[in-house]
Amino acid sequence: MHKPNGSFGKKVFAAGLAVTTALWAFASMFAFAAAVEAHPAGTLVLSGGTVWHISDDGTMRHGIDSLAKFQSHRYSFANVVPANTADLALADGGLLGWGSGVLFNDGGTVYLVTGGVKRGFTSASVFTGRGNSFAQVVSGS
Repeated sequence: MHKPNGSFGKKVFAAGLAVTTALWAFASMFAFAAAVEAHPAGTLVLSGGTVWHISDDGTMRHGIDSLAKFQSHRYSFANVVPANTADLALADGGLLGWGSGVLFNDGGTVYLVTGGVKRGFTSASVFTGRGNSFAQVVSGS
């Protein structure tokens, strides 16, 4: 009867160890490559029909709940990018406030946003009497 060779067993063990090591190394490189970072602070990202603004310090995201608010910040849809998993993992900071210094028309009323509050002009004569021009007004709808 033939007795198994001890060196053959060592070779099989060494080959198995080499393959296992290579697989673990590959898996760790794959996991590292799959890691995704959130977009930089100030980025506009889109998820599920909602545009989110990544906060100025990059630690949270704020939802934008209307076109008028979006435009009050002078944002452009050309700058909106798809959200990734890291963006969605940021804390929800609630709704983004109004942009300041913007004149916009929402439903036929022109508003000026200051200090995060929108204030409507009561008439066209009051609006123009304060030195404003309708050419400065952004459409809010």
